Amino acid sequence: MPSQLMNPKDRRANSETCRAPEADIDISLLEECLRLSPWQRLLENDRALALVRMLEAAQAQSHGSAQSDP
Repeated sequence: MPSQLMNPKDRRANSETCRAPEADIDISLLEECLRLSPWQRLLENDRALALVRMLEAAQAQSHGSAQSDP
């Protein structure tokens, strides 16, 4: 089985296994995400969405107050 298709739990992470050399893509972030359970990934996604919503609200508030100032 090619190393790129193996389950990350079946092998040790090193610089060779964290790259897809034929595509020159670093897949270490993907492998890290796959180490999390589905529930943990959902929680991480919820945290990221909350951060984005907070930043969007702050941006809207700052642009709204900047436009109302003379």
